[in-house]
Amino acid sequence: MINKYVILSMLIFSVSCKGQNTQMESEELTNAKWYYYSYTMDLKGYDRSGKEVQPLALDVKLLRTLKVNTDTTNLFFVASSKDTLNTCSFKPLDLVGITVIRNRLYLPIYHAIVFDTESDSIVLEKMNKQNLMLQKKVLENKDKTSAWLRAEAKRRKEL
Repeated sequence: MINKYVILSMLIFSVSCKGQNTQMESEELTNAKWYYYSYTMDLKGYDRSGKEVQPLALDVKLLRTLKVNTDTTNLFFVASSKDTLNTCSFKPLDLVGITVIRNRLYLPIYHAIVFDTESDSIVLEKMNKQNLMLQKKVLENKDKTSAWLRAEAKRRKEL
């Protein structure tokens, strides 16, 4: 009888921990996606046919994650216009993802380009600037941005 309660308690604990991890992962993914948009906003976007598109109007989906070490994860995204088959690229630097360090720093990953690592304070300053610029740009151009981005800008403004 006691074994049933122990097993039931362990199961409930396991499910609650899993829920916390999912919530944390979801917050990390949301932030990574937000900063992905913030780093693309000044780039030129092009669909598969070569037609120029607005980066903030694109839909962004997680393509894959790569755990680099205990405190660093790379999240790779794909941006698409109208449907998921119409993938887009960015110029002059093709942004392919975001590196998350200590669940605090969100750095851009560019295709085939690696930049020197800067101090945490410099990165946080740049992230704050990008965050504010993106919020402003989204709120000024609501009709030219993705639905996810509009909702996220509104949520961040209310925080």
